[in-house]
Amino acid sequence: MNIHQLRLYFGEGLLGTLGEQHRKQRKMINPVFSPKHLQEMVPIFYNVTYKLRDAILAQVKAGPQEIDMVHWFGRTALELIGQSGIGYSFDNLDEGPPHPYSLAVKSLVPTVTRLQALLPLLPYVSELGTPAFRRALVERIPSEDVQNVRRIVDMMEEVSRDIVHSKQRNNGDASGQVGAGKDIMSILLRANREAIQEDRLTDSEVIAQVT
Repeated sequence: MNIHQLRLYFGEGLLGTLGEQHRKQRKMINPVFSPKHLQEMVPIFYNVTYKLRDAILAQVKAGPQEIDMVHWFGRTALELIGQSGIGYSFDNLDEGPPHPYSLAVKSLVPTVTRLQALLPLLPYVSELGTPAFRRALVERIPSEDVQNVRRIVDMMEEVSRDIVHSKQRNNGDASGQVGAGKDIMSILLRANREAIQEDRLTDSEVIAQVT
């Protein structure tokens, strides 16, 4: 993916920025991955792994059957990222329906792959007019895959915004939160609050880190 694709799919986060904006984000995010913070996330990994164990045991006890481990590992990977990365649970690892975000993430790459012929146009289209104009233009493109990408990106952005705003409303209170405030996003938000004004990330930049 080129920088234009990354910015359109995931927003102006670390993957979708260049130059000074990228440097500022990297400066804010790098300390989050210190050995101390990573060590504090270990219990989160254990908790998710125990949920996977219990889910597989439940299937085993139900009688002889094939167990799709690729299916379970994929769900577990997203849950590990959710809890340790952004302090949010996407999947109880049970027989319940998948979270809409999970469905969006899984379908993004296959859908985008079918649009390879249009990708060379992105550097030009992504700078055309205002964001509102570009949005209206995309909504009128008679392509099922284009509209699916739009819906996927909308879903990811909506969930990301809800997660960040919920954490901001808690103002650092980790009681009752998934991961008890040890996740990367909670640490990033605390660091962002404590940073001087010129180093702080905007709300859209923080939300893009989740997406």
